Amino acid sequence: MSKTKVLEFGTRGVGKAKVQWKGVDLEEVTEYKYLGMMVEKGGRWKKKKNKMLRKARGAAAMAWNMALRGGDMSVKGMTSMWTALIRPHLEYMEQR
Repeated sequence: MSKTKVLEFGTRGVGKAKVQWKGVDLEEVTEYKYLGMMVEKGGRWKKKKNKMLRKARGAAAMAWNMALRGGDMSVKGMTSMWTALIRPHLEYMEQR
């Protein structure tokens, strides 16, 4: 049972339930990574949102520097850069 954990959702009775499986108490955790997404107690995902924003800001800074170094970049070029470098961080939960 080392891999089985309990993560409570909701606010009613949080911390009061003890979950057992075949007589063994399961460990209660405050956050859990499920399918690449870190879910926090109560169903929040603030840490994941902050990580996504950090990645998007980093990609935006990189794109901005590329545009400045190149001098004159077309609208089509900027759109392609947005589509390739920044948008994936905002659309998908996890970039590997």
